[in-house]
Amino acid sequence: MLSDKTDIIQRWQDQLQGPLKVGLLQTPDKRSDDFKSFMNELLGLTSKVELTVEQGGKEDIPAILLSDLWRYHMIPHGTELKPFLDHLLNLDRGETNITGESMSKIERVRFPARIKIYVTTQCPVCPDVVSQLSPLPLINPKIHLTIIDGMLFPELAKADRVQAVPTVFCDDQFRWTGPFHCEELLDVLIQRDPSQLGVDVYKRMIKEGDAGRLADMMIHTILVSPPPGVVTVALLILPIPFMLKVYLK
Repeated sequence: MLSDKTDIIQRWQDQLQGPLKVGLLQTPDKRSDDFKSFMNELLGLTSKVELTVEQGGKEDIPAILLSDLWRYHMIPHGTELKPFLDHLLNLDRGETNITGESMSKIERVRFPARIKIYVTTQCPVCPDVVSQLSPLPLINPKIHLTIIDGMLFPELAKADRVQAVPTVFCDDQFRWTGPFHCEELLDVLIQRDPSQLGVDVYKRMIKEGDAGRLADMMIHTILVSPPPGVVTVALLILPIPFMLKVYLK
C-alpha cells in the first residue's frame, strides 16, 4: 500500500519530533490483517511511530486508534493517506491551523459529541471533510471522531443507510452528505438543546466526570423551560438533580 509512497513518508517523517503513539485494535475479523499490514509498512518506513496492539473480541471492529478521541475503521491509503499523515503531524505538534471564530466555536462546545464520517479511499471530496473535522478533538476533547471506510465496512454503511460519501453524522441525530462546511456542524454542536440529547450523551457525561453539569441541565430544564403539561411530574422529580448535586459535593 505504501511501497510507492516512500518519498511522501520520508518528507512527513522529517517534520515529526516523535515518538508518536498509535494504537491498533485487532479482532477476529479477517479485515484485521489488512490493518496490520498497513501499520507494519508504515513502521518499516519511519522510526518515529510507536505501535500498541490491543486485542478485541468478536463484537469489535478493527481500527487504528489515536488516543481515545480518534478511531479509524479505515486503512488510510489512496486519497486518505495525506489527511491521515497531516493529522498525525498535528498530534505530534499538539496544535492545528484552526484560528479565529472557528476556534472559538469549537472551544464553546459544552456537551460530549460523537462525530462519524463515512468515506472511501477513492473519493475526491472526502479528504477535505476529514481534514476539516480531524482537528476538532485536539481542541476540545469532548468531541470524539470516528472515520469509516464505507467500502471496507459495507455492513456499517448499510446499517446507517449511507448511500454516498462523504456522509457526516453527529450523535446519529444530524446528518450531512456531500460537500461539507465545518461551520454547519459547529453551529449544531453549540446550539444543541440539552433536553434533546441522546441517552448515550448523558451516560458519557457521567462517565467523564460531568455529572454536576448534567444536574445543572436537569434543574434548568425543570425550572426554566418545562414541557407543557409536566408541572406535576416536574415537582415530583425536582429533588433528584438537587440530590445529585449534593452527593457530588
